[in-house]
Amino acid sequence: MQDLWELTRDVALELKKGGLYRNTSTAATTLTITDATIPLITGAVDAGTIWLHDETPHVSRIISTLSVAGVVTWTPAVAALSGAQEYTIFGSIYNRSDLRNAVNQALINLGEFPAYDTMSTVGLQEDYNLTTAAPVGIPLANRIMTVELSAYTDPSTADNPAWSMHYGWTQFGDTLRFLTDPPVYDGTLNMRLGWNIPHPELTTDASEIRREVSPLRLKWEAVQEAYIALIGSRDSEKLDEQTTNLFNRAAKMAGKYQSHGNQPLPEPMLFMGVGSRGGAGINPDLQA
Repeated sequence: MQDLWELTRDVALELKKGGLYRNTSTAATTLTITDATIPLITGAVDAGTIWLHDETPHVSRIISTLSVAGVVTWTPAVAALSGAQEYTIFGSIYNRSDLRNAVNQALINLGEFPAYDTMSTVGLQEDYNLTTAAPVGIPLANRIMTVELSAYTDPSTADNPAWSMHYGWTQFGDTLRFLTDPPVYDGTLNMRLGWNIPHPELTTDASEIRREVSPLRLKWEAVQEAYIALIGSRDSEKLDEQTTNLFNRAAKMAGKYQSHGNQPLPEPMLFMGVGSRGGAGINPDLQA
């Protein structure tokens, strides 16, 4: 999976503004690299970004200065950095913060993702307090969209848990209530709940995107966001026209790729009857 380091670098490679250069340094310290061949004007990349390719996990830094001698400095230090280092540097027209913001705004644009977690049932219990009964993984701020019951009291013992959708429930506050056909048996993590969540914000170089996300769609969405930051913020109408054309190209490229593999869960289609009879979609006889 791609991380924020790769994504910001890939976006910068598409923008290609403000002095983009990739090479291998002749020397490095925890706060500098030296490469006398950098074909950039002194100060051209000050406050820009440097990506260090050889570090694991990946590391990027905000550039402090680029000297006449080709010495690039930054803070904070990168531990145990020395010798020749492959790197990419990029000017300050889109600094590291701008690039990260563009990526995270693009993730917001891609919409929500389905998430699931399991909890245990109590025989014939109708109300489940999500605060106390549910695993920590269920964010209570999100509305439950699906409830599934396994055909087994402990699905971990089965090759196929045989999840079956339940339609006779509702949620109010922190309570999940079965309006019809509550689970018959005590179980162990035999009820699966689904809800929608936004993609978590990427905050560090090593932060990874969810595996469902299309990296190419995300890259071009982020390029669009970067161009949006420039359109209308400058005095030159011609430059704005050029940026608009580049934005339109990025939008066209983004449209070629699906946003992500798993679409958000739809609104639940619930049977709102009451009592123990009705179309709950669960046959208690299947419970093992």
